[in-house]
Amino acid sequence: MKKILSFIMVLVLLFGVCATVGAAQEDTTLKQKFYDYCVNVMSEDMKPEDLKDISIDETQEIEGVELFFGWCNKQEPESVSVYKAIGNWRFYSDKTYYPYDLGLFVCSGDEIYTLEDAYEIGLITDLAPIKYFTYRCSVVNSKESDRYIDELLPVLMKRAIGNYVDYSEVYEYYASSNPASGDEATPDYVLVNFETNAESPMPIADVFGDYVLWAYGVNHPFDYGYCVYLPESKEYIDLVNALKMNLAGIENAFVEGGIGDLIGDMDKDRKITVRDATYIQKCIAGLEKFERYDKIEHFDALLNNMDETPPLLYISDFNRDCQRNIKDATAIQKHIAGLEY
Repeated sequence: MKKILSFIMVLVLLFGVCATVGAAQEDTTLKQKFYDYCVNVMSEDMKPEDLKDISIDETQEIEGVELFFGWCNKQEPESVSVYKAIGNWRFYSDKTYYPYDLGLFVCSGDEIYTLEDAYEIGLITDLAPIKYFTYRCSVVNSKESDRYIDELLPVLMKRAIGNYVDYSEVYEYYASSNPASGDEATPDYVLVNFETNAESPMPIADVFGDYVLWAYGVNHPFDYGYCVYLPESKEYIDLVNALKMNLAGIENAFVEGGIGDLIGDMDKDRKITVRDATYIQKCIAGLEKFERYDKIEHFDALLNNMDETPPLLYISDFNRDCQRNIKDATAIQKHIAGLEY
């Protein structure tokens, strides 16, 4: 019995050694291919001298080919930012790598290609998996509606904290009710959602007119993840600053842009109607329950640290007395009838 167990242990050890050697050989094979590639494409003074001058990490199989991040470490990456558009995707790195600035390569058979070339010849058709592939560069999906992404995103990325970025142009404002048609039309401002995976766990809220912005954490570089872009001057402003400076037409970011919560809007249709008053009445009577979103919960945690009464505790607090009760339903009814409340 002992002999059988010993034999089994030997087999296990041999299998482990073979697997390790096989993995090492496979890695060496990719590294050798990449080394040969660098020798072929780099200038004499920058060529790697041996495999130790080559770095490879973050390998992943995608669409039957091997995607990897690699560079010739004989030449240290430069602190020069890189921005590239490949298909509908945008790539940003705060460093330039050699021999390919993004450092993203594809291995197919015995051939090495840059990510751009691999996409161009159809080796890779879907770039979506790359968004979460590497921490060395940020990858953003560009939609057809993102008209100004290539003007604004490279600038915003220099202020970004974190590797994962979401960008979208959610609303365009035109001062004229009948702007020029087609691509020639230039909006007065564009509302842009720009968020990173860097968020400070500090709850915030601001009331602007009939709307409230609130979040459980502060985003970077913009508190609520929004900025306003001015195409004519190519400037951008944090949404909160744009609101405080009363930028022309900025209220439309709420009304038509669909951001924030309308105070008193219980059915979330972004209108104040009798249905909202009825819902509050039912909740007060115990026939319905206030939705969880109604309570701006983080203000409860901040009450002990505030010298003044908070501006709003509930979305249902239409008369803004820091309570939700039948008075709010009455105030909504008076508002609809055009009466003071």
